[in-house]
Amino acid sequence: MSFQSIISSREGWKSQKLLVQLCHSCLSRRTPALAHYVRRNTTLSTPSSTTSTVTTTSTPKSKIKPYRPQPNKSSPSSIALANQELLERLRNELYHETSTSLKSSDPSISAYSTQTRKTIIRRESRKQLLEMYKLLKQTPQYFAQLTRTDIDSLVSRLMSNPDDLTTNTPFFEAFHILEDLKCKKFKNVHYRLQDAEKMIYLAAELTYAKRAEDLLIEATKKWKTVGMATFEAVIRVLSKNRQQDRVDFWLSHIQQKGMSPTRNMVSSVVLCMVAKGQLDSAVNYLKQNCSDQDLARAVTKCSGDDQRLLNVALNLFAMDCMEQWRLNDMRLIYRLKRYLGMSTSSIIKNLLSKSIHTGQLHTAEQLLSDTIYMHDTAGSQLCSEKLILWFLEQKNISRSVSIWEQMEQHNLTVTLHAMQALLTQAAKLRYHVDAMRLYKRCKELYPESNLAEARVHVLRCLIRSKQFDAAQVVSVEVEGLMPDLKPNLARTALRALFSLAAQTGRVDLCETALQLSKRYNLSLTHIGLSSLIACYLIKGDIQSAKSTFKTVASHTNGPDVVDFNLLMRTTVMENKDDAYDKILDILTHMKLVNVAPDLSTMRTMLNSYDSPSVMRDGLYEKLLNAPTAAQSDQVYLNNIAITDLLSKYGVERMVGLLLRNNRGELFPGQEDQNIAVDGLTFKILLDAATKDVKYASIAEKLFKSMRYRGMKPEKQVYENLIIMFVKKGRVQKARKYIAKMEHETGCKADVNTYTRIVEGLLGIGKPRLAKEIILQDMPLNNIPLNTFTKRILRRIESKLARKKDGKSNM
Repeated sequence: MSFQSIISSREGWKSQKLLVQLCHSCLSRRTPALAHYVRRNTTLSTPSSTTSTVTTTSTPKSKIKPYRPQPNKSSPSSIALANQELLERLRNELYHETSTSLKSSDPSISAYSTQTRKTIIRRESRKQLLEMYKLLKQTPQYFAQLTRTDIDSLVSRLMSNPDDLTTNTPFFEAFHILEDLKCKKFKNVHYRLQDAEKMIYLAAELTYAKRAEDLLIEATKKWKTVGMATFEAVIRVLSKNRQQDRVDFWLSHIQQKGMSPTRNMVSSVVLCMVAKGQLDSAVNYLKQNCSDQDLARAVTKCSGDDQRLLNVALNLFAMDCMEQWRLNDMRLIYRLKRYLGMSTSSIIKNLLSKSIHTGQLHTAEQLLSDTIYMHDTAGSQLCSEKLILWFLEQKNISRSVSIWEQMEQHNLTVTLHAMQALLTQAAKLRYHVDAMRLYKRCKELYPESNLAEARVHVLRCLIRSKQFDAAQVVSVEVEGLMPDLKPNLARTALRALFSLAAQTGRVDLCETALQLSKRYNLSLTHIGLSSLIACYLIKGDIQSAKSTFKTVASHTNGPDVVDFNLLMRTTVMENKDDAYDKILDILTHMKLVNVAPDLSTMRTMLNSYDSPSVMRDGLYEKLLNAPTAAQSDQVYLNNIAITDLLSKYGVERMVGLLLRNNRGELFPGQEDQNIAVDGLTFKILLDAATKDVKYASIAEKLFKSMRYRGMKPEKQVYENLIIMFVKKGRVQKARKYIAKMEHETGCKADVNTYTRIVEGLLGIGKPRLAKEIILQDMPLNNIPLNTFTKRILRRIESKLARKKDGKSNM
C-alpha cells in the first residue's frame, strides 16, 4: 500500500508532488494536501447519539469547562452522563467547525480582516478539540469509543502548513494522537499503514530524524508496500541534517526493492552533498540519476559544464519546492546558491511573489534576513522594497517601518521608490515621528531628489500633529518648490502653509502664501484671508481680525462656516461677558445666509462656555451623538474631558481610567465604547506623570500602552521620562530610554538633554554620577561640552575637592 493511501483508499493513487496546498481561507497556516483530502473524504455522519447540538457562548476566549469527577458529590450516573456529553461536544466541534464559541462577529476579533478572523477561529477550534481530547483521555471507557472517522478527522484538523514554525504545536499533538493509536488505546480503531505513514511524515516535519527512521524501519518490516513519499520525507529530513550515510542506507534499501529514486529524492541527495561541499559528487549523482525528463534535458544541455548543470538543477529543485509549498527548502537552496556564487535573482523574485501574495509574510521576512546575512545587497533591496510596498497597501505602517529599520541596522539602503512611498504614506496617516525620521534620512541618502509630494505631505503631517517647529523648517523647503509643483499639489501645499500660519500666528507666512496663490493663479484667496484672521487672533490683534473679516465679506462670495467660527472666537476674546448673546446673534445670522454650523462650530462654542454650565453640557451631548462626527472629533472630546478631570482627580486615577478603556467613565451613557486616543492624549498624561518621581511606574505603563497602540512619543516626551528616571537615581534605565529615543525618533540626545540629566543628578545629591555623565557619556556620544556644561563641571569638581579635603582634615 502506498503513501497515497493516507488520503483515502477510494481515491486511489494521487500525485504527491503537492504535499502541501494553499487553503485560500487561511491567513498564515496552510493545510497539507493529505489533511485536505482526509477532511473532504471523511464521512461526517455520526451515530444519532452523538449529533446533539452544543450550546455555546460568545466570549472572546472560550474555555472548555473540564469535568472533574467528585465521588462525594456526584453519583456514577451523573459522571457517566458528563463524560458522554464531553464525547458529543468533541464530535460536534469536529464535524461542525462553526460550532466553536468564538464567532466571526465576536467583538474581540471583529476589527480584524476576514482572513485573520478565520485564522483565529480555526486556532481556537483546534485548542478546544485538544482540550476535550485530553479530558476524554482521563476516562478510558469513553476515550475508547472514538471511531476511525473521529481519529482521522481530528488528525486532519491538526495538519497545517509545515513551512510555518508556529504550527509545530498542532503537528506535535497530531503526532501524539497517532502514537496513542499505535499504542492501541482505542478499542475500535486499529493502527494501519496509512497511520504509520502519517506518523512518519509528521516526525520528519518535526525534524525527529531518529524517530522517523525508527518508525520507517518498523513499517517496512510490518508492511511491504510503504509508499515512496514516506521514503522521500525521511530522506529529506536526513539530508537537512547532513546525515549522508543514513541517506545512502535508504537509497540502497530502495534499490534493493527494485525501485529508482524519485526526483524529490535526487533533490535531497544533491542538496546534502552541496551543503557538505561535495560538488563533484553532487554532479555525478545528477548524471547517474537523470531519469526525469527535465533533469535529463539539463544534463544533455550542460554537457561539459558541471557548474552550469548544478546551477540549472538547483533552479529546478527550487521550483519544485515552490510548487510543493516547501518555501523554507527554497530558502535553503537560495543560501546554497549564494554561497557558491551562483545567480539567485530568479529564486528571490519567485519566492517573494509566492510568499507575499499567498499571505506567508513570515517566509518573505525570513528571506530578507537571509539576503542580509548572505551580504546580498541587491537581494536585500528587492525584498525590502516588495515587503514595504505590500505592507503599505495594507496600511500597516509599523511593519513597513520595521523593514526599513532592519535595513538601516545593517547599513543597507532602501530604494528611493520604496522610501518615497513609505515616507508619503507615514505622513498621510500622521505617523509624525516616523515621517520626520524618514524625511531626514531620505534627504541624506538621496540629496538630488526633490521629494516634492513627500515634502508637502510631511508638512501637513507635522502641522496636524502640532509639531510647529519642525513644520516651519519644512515649510521653507516647500515654498522653494512651488514653481515646480503641479496645480493640485501646489494647492495642497498652500493650504498647508495657510494652516501653519493660522496656528502659529505668523502673519508674514500668511502674506507670503497669499502672494504665491495670486502669482500662480491658485484661487485660494478666501482660505488665505480666513487664515489671516486666525493669525491676528493668535497675536491678540482683535481689531485687525475684525477688519479682515469685513474684507472677506466684501471681496469673496461671503463668509463661510470657518469665518463665522473665527468671528465667534473674536467675540469671546473681545468681551467674554457679552459673548454669549453675540454668539447667538452670529448663529442667527448664519441661518439667514444659509451657512450651517458644523462640528467645529460646536467645538468653538464649547471652548467659550465655562465649566460647569448647562450650555456646555448640551454641546458635549450634541458632539458625542453627532452622526457625522469623525474619529478625530471623538478624540478631541476625550482629550478635553481628560484634561478637565486631570486637574480634579490627579494623574494616577486618570491613567487607571484610560487603561480600563471605558468611555462611560468620561461621559455618562457611553459605557459600551472604548476611549479613542491619539498621541496628544498620552502626552497630556505623560507630562503630568513625569513631573513627580513617585509616578514613575505609572509613566512607564503609559509609555508601554502608547507603544502597544503603535504610537511613538516625540523627543520631548522621551526627555521627560529620562529626567524622571535620573531624579529617581535610575541612571541605567535613563540610558536605555536615551537609546530608545535615538532609535525611534531619529533625534540624538544633545547637549541640552545631557545638561538636564546632570542637573537632575546634582538635585538628588549625586555629583560623582553627574561628573561621569559629563566626562564619559557625552564624549562617547560625540557631544562637545558647551560653556554652561564646563561651568557645571568646574562646580562639581570644586565640590568634590572640598568634600575630599574635609575628610582628610578629619
